[in-house]
Order: sequence, then C-alpha cells, then structure tokens
Amino acid sequence: MDKSFPQLLALFETGQLTGSELDQFFQLLEIEENRTLLAAAIDEKAMDESTLPVENALLTERAVTSLKAAMQDLPAATNIETPVRSMRSWKYWGWAAAALLIITAGWYLFNKNQHKPVTNTLATTQEIKAPQNNRAMITLADGKRIYLDSTANGLLSNQGSTQLVKTADGQIRYYLQNVGASEPLYNTLFNPRGSRIINMQLTDGTKVWLNAGSSLSYPVNFIGNDRKVTITGEAYFEVAHNTQKPFIVNVNNKEEVTVLGTHFNINAYDDESSIRTTLLEGSVKVVNRESAIGDEEKAKGKGQKAEMKEQSVVLKPGEQAVGVASPLTNDPADSRHPYKVGNSPLTINPSPDLEVTMAWKNGRFVFGDKVDVATIMRQIARWYDLDIELQGNFTQHFGGSISREATAAEVFKVLEATGGVHCKVTGHKVIVTQG
Repeated sequence: MDKSFPQLLALFETGQLTGSELDQFFQLLEIEENRTLLAAAIDEKAMDESTLPVENALLTERAVTSLKAAMQDLPAATNIETPVRSMRSWKYWGWAAAALLIITAGWYLFNKNQHKPVTNTLATTQEIKAPQNNRAMITLADGKRIYLDSTANGLLSNQGSTQLVKTADGQIRYYLQNVGASEPLYNTLFNPRGSRIINMQLTDGTKVWLNAGSSLSYPVNFIGNDRKVTITGEAYFEVAHNTQKPFIVNVNNKEEVTVLGTHFNINAYDDESSIRTTLLEGSVKVVNRESAIGDEEKAKGKGQKAEMKEQSVVLKPGEQAVGVASPLTNDPADSRHPYKVGNSPLTINPSPDLEVTMAWKNGRFVFGDKVDVATIMRQIARWYDLDIELQGNFTQHFGGSISREATAAEVFKVLEATGGVHCKVTGHKVIVTQG
C-alpha cells in the first residue's frame, strides 16, 4: 500500500526508503502541499547550524536559498507523470539533495550532472588533519633562512634600516627604522603545501595573505618611484594607499598588476589553466606581460624595432581579469568574445563568485556552480599536501562548502556522499575514480 508523503519523509530522514518508495517520494513532490512540508523540514533542521558537526557544517543558508528556488520552479499540477529516470533534470534530483540535507541535519553538496539517487560508497581513509601550524620560510637578503614554525616570537632580523618581527599571534611584520637605505634588500617568503595561511605586513603598511604552495619576493624597504613585488601561487593584498608610489605585482613573469591602494586577490598557480586577478575594492590595471614580451621578441627576430602594444584591462570592484592560456586572437570583441579586450588574451569576468574566490582566506572550501572535480582536487592537494591522481573523465560540477579545519577524510566523505566520486587514500597518495 502506498504511503503518505509525511510517512515517506520520515523514512527518508532515517535512510529507510526503498527504491520504489524513493520514486513515490519524488512523484509526490509535484504536489504543492508536499513541497510546503519539505520546505518546513528544511527550515527546521537545515537552518539550525548549531547542531552541525564541524567537519560538515556547510553553508546551509546558501543551500536553502538554492533549494527553495528550485522548489518554486517545479510544476504544481498533480497529473504530471514522473520523468524517466535517465532523463530527469538536475532540478528533479535537487530534491535528493534536499532530502539529504534533512538526513544529515544541514550539510549540502550535490552533483548537478548525476542522474541517480545519492549512494554511500565511502572509502576507508586514514586521518590526515588540516594544517596545524604555519611552516613558512623566509629567505633573507644574505641567504639566511628563517623557519617560522621553529622560531620564537620577537625580533627575527635586522636588515639595513628594517626590522623583521614575528608577533605573538604568528604574523610577520617589517618595520622601517629610518629612510637612510640607498639600495633595496630582497626577502622571499615561501609558504609550502600543507601549511596554514601566513599573514604579513610590509614596511609601507601593505598587508598580504599567502596561501599554501605560494611565494612572495619583495624589498624590505621600498626605494625609488614604485613598490614592486613578485608572487607565485595565490595571495590576497590590501595595499596601503600611496599616489606617489604605485604598487606593482609581477605574477609569474606573465602578468603585472598595478595599483595605488586597493584590495585584490591573485590566483596564479602553475597547475591552473589561467591567472585570475579579482578586485574587491579600488582599481587595478592588469597587463599581460608575457604577450607584450612576445611581440617585442617577434619584432626583433624580423630585424624590426619592437612596437609595444600594451595589452591590458582595468578592473572595477567586483570584476575579475582572466589571463587565459590560449594563444592570441585577432578577432575583435563581439558576440563570440563578449569580454575580449582587443587582441589581448585577457578577458574580464564581470561577476565572478567572490565567495568562491575568497574562500581560502576565510578558512573554507567553497565550490561554486562551475567548479569541476579537477579544480576541487587541486585545492585539496595543496592544503593537505596530498598527491591526488584522477582516473577517468570527470564532467561533474559540485556546489557547497566545508571548513578547511576538517580532516582530509571528512572532506572526501562529503564529496563521496554525492555519488559522483570515489576516493582511495594510501598514505598521502589519493586515487579518485568515478562514483
């Protein structure tokens, strides 16, 4: 005998629905009254973040908003046949995520491209904790290395007119004692994979947050008409305002970002397909340095004088410059290249997901609607210092969030619960296959 929707909902909360009951559950969701019941269940359980375990306390408010939007789009008529399983849309299976949201009292992560019920195929994983300390290293101008995890707080070094200090909370500060220095002294801060984010302040007052697997080279005292630094990996900058000395970031010798005073993030890992500069406040100019050099070398090869055609974009707050890896095009900006700037390989994303961009600095993994499996695994590999190998052709895209304080096993558990991937962990080696 068919069960009522409240009975099916109660069974789903405890994971006791059979396959036929699951189909009945989704079919009954075509009725507006039942959707109202599910909405009430979501409000009651998913919005109570105080009940969530730390390891899977995802952004439930964002989840509820998305699920309710999908709910409103479903047809209200009761005589609509349930679609064939293989043809169901992601919104149909969004209800599986909604039910899963209830079962787990709040966490939300779904695979829009999977057209099957969520199954639990969790791998047995050893406990690999989130980074417990900062293992960053500073190389001084004289070649001496300072390992921050084994160095006491206080004065670390005197370099010319500058003091290097480690504060009580583990942050790095440079203090200018006088302005008598005549030549710059350069330091390099390297933050390895598997290390916590390092926060430092330069002598001009600029603050920099450096992600794992990243480096920053900089003068201990800015001398001359500008302030130049070089990064690899990912960093977030809050640049001290100085109209007389623009702040210039050399990004992997491929791009230059010029600012006067602003807040922005640069993601420039070597294993990513593009360099992404995202502006939060102020204004920045992004120049594709590699392309400009290429034009100059081409001209020299022909015995001609190099004609430097600066290929750049200027960002407004909330925009993102994307330096794509594809070759230059002569095509003008048009419907096929709506954000193409002249012949530049730079494009502007007018509305990037800032929550995804800044998640690393805010202590979370946040996977937006367009984040694929490979991108997710690269982020996990850097944070936990893992060697991750993907086996198979992954087309899935995930959405959701989890704290970076979770263990690696807890993160993989959440991803596997979508039914889209299976993770086998041996030591620090991870094999990821289709779920």
